[in-house]
Amino acid sequence: MNEIVDRLPPPPMLHWDERESDRYFGQLPLSGFEDVPVMAERVFIRLARRWHDVFSTAGSHDTPPRLADELALACLMLAREHDEEFTVVPRVQQERNIVQACRRAVFVWVDSMPWRIMQRDGGWELEQLYGNLSHHNSALRIWAMELGWACRSSLDKEKALPRLLENVAGTLIGVQMAWGLAGALFDTTAEFHAFAENWQPTDFANQYAERVIMFKKDGLLAAQAPFWKTESTCRRLIAEAAFM
Repeated sequence: MNEIVDRLPPPPMLHWDERESDRYFGQLPLSGFEDVPVMAERVFIRLARRWHDVFSTAGSHDTPPRLADELALACLMLAREHDEEFTVVPRVQQERNIVQACRRAVFVWVDSMPWRIMQRDGGWELEQLYGNLSHHNSALRIWAMELGWACRSSLDKEKALPRLLENVAGTLIGVQMAWGLAGALFDTTAEFHAFAENWQPTDFANQYAERVIMFKKDGLLAAQAPFWKTESTCRRLIAEAAFM
């Protein structure tokens, strides 16, 4: 009998999401021998799967609804704030969402980037994000800045600031957001203003100087208002998911 038992394969080691699913059977939930998700992880999974469902309703050539962007940003915020507490389950869902995003016929990076950035080895994706902060397409440029705001604590000032301030100097759409995100990369507003006043754009120097004066007069919070509005929506989604 013991020989037969010795030849049997070990039971599958399931993570918490598989154990709670009716599709899998394996290890028993023994205290001290299982991964227990924090609430932030459960919320992340709920929002990430909701993104998957919402995104899958859009055609391969259609623009997904704004809700998909907000869900992705909410997940990015959670991942940046609680990544060290997460088990393997969020990484599995991130991969599923990347696969779903890649089914879109155009601008695959637009939809897959948030899920790639939130992975622990997402350094290459941050490099791609820096490049798109000054994208010639205003919609894609604004999306890159929204992603940058959601993970602003991870941004490299030396890589992000030149592109953001070039936007302040020479673009027509998203100028306010570029100034607001640039300011968020400094510890104090005074430090940011001192840097911005001394920085020289490659072109549109006069327009840049005029805009710096205008933005300083209006205040940094005014420039950051679009980001805070979006973040409040994302935080509401997070709060609602916590009570599902």
